[in-house]
Amino acid sequence: MKKKIIFGVSEPFSLNKEMCKNLEFCGYDVVDISINPKYKYTSILDRAKNFFYKTFLGDKSYKNTLHLKKYKADFEKKIKENTPF
Repeated sequence: MKKKIIFGVSEPFSLNKEMCKNLEFCGYDVVDISINPKYKYTSILDRAKNFFYKTFLGDKSYKNTLHLKKYKADFEKKIKENTPF
């Protein structure tokens, strides 16, 4: 039985694909949950909220929260499909 690795990184320069390929070569089953680092706002409201949080509240991490919220359902689906528990 092969060991499974859940592998998730941002995707600059397609290094994640090469790393996954090398892990598979070493005998692992790889579940790739990598994300694209380029973020596009889904609405003008999200952009305005980010501006408000960043400028007035000093919260520089709100954009990251939006980015991860976009991919959260996909992460959970891939993990549930590939884990026995």
